[in-house]
Amino acid sequence: MFGISMWEVVLILVVALIVLGPRQLTEVAKAAGRFYRELHKMAWDVRNSMDLDSIDRSLPPSPPRYEPPLPKNEPVVPELPLKDMPSTGQRTGPDFYAELLERSKEEDELEKSKEVSESKEENHVSTEAEKPVSETLKI
Repeated sequence: MFGISMWEVVLILVVALIVLGPRQLTEVAKAAGRFYRELHKMAWDVRNSMDLDSIDRSLPPSPPRYEPPLPKNEPVVPELPLKDMPSTGQRTGPDFYAELLERSKEEDELEKSKEVSESKEENHVSTEAEKPVSETLKI
């Protein structure tokens, strides 16, 4: 009760008995009991005087909730067979992937040929740099 342990309550009662004495302690305990009882009675009266049902009756009834109708399982747009569908310009399927693979092979070959020609040019430049100036200028 109130976060006080039993030993603390006993200590408070012993101190009160010493300070007030046996006669005054009984009178103070009776007065505290009456006050506690009156407090509970007033709280009970307040709860009972407030009739919560009358508060609910005084409010206007709430309008019924609108619930939209459940959608039917029929599709809004009829589905067309794949043959009748117009082409979107995008291709799919095995033919598309085969063509894509061919293009990537061609690009790889083109890159390899560029690398070979660049390496030949570098070799040609490096061999000319190693030659004496008289041979390159043909003096």
